[in-house]
Amino acid sequence: MADAAVPPVDPLEPVDGLNPFDLAPSGRPDFDTGYLRCPGCGVIATPATVDYPVTPDGRLADGRPIEVTCTFDGHRHQVTAAAFLPRDAVAGCRRPGCAATFPVPTAADEVVCPACRLHQDGPGLDDQKRRDHVGQVYSAHAAALRARLGHR
Repeated sequence: MADAAVPPVDPLEPVDGLNPFDLAPSGRPDFDTGYLRCPGCGVIATPATVDYPVTPDGRLADGRPIEVTCTFDGHRHQVTAAAFLPRDAVAGCRRPGCAATFPVPTAADEVVCPACRLHQDGPGLDDQKRRDHVGQVYSAHAAALRARLGHR
């Protein structure tokens, strides 16, 4: 017996009522509001770079790979829109005068305020062991970048 065809999932539709990222004024995804777990280092944060295919009407192409680079270790990998984590917690911006609140994943190590774009500690770093791990990953990546650029 043949499997019933599964209708395609719109990558911009909420999963369990939670949007994986906001839309920019252009109507395209605002990837500063989308969070991934890096398969290289395990850090949960917004990607440093995103290259993604769009449909002729400017929407994220369903099921096509999205190329991302981890902010913390520079690991470049492919994901689909389904890999973006649900934003099931709320964070408050730490920049004086901003006071924005915004949705983030509970386990996010770093979050980005969509109002002022400040990168700041996420709720995942409430655990000291996790904080130490993320610091080690970032320090190793920074040292590798300095070495590649010929700096000490």
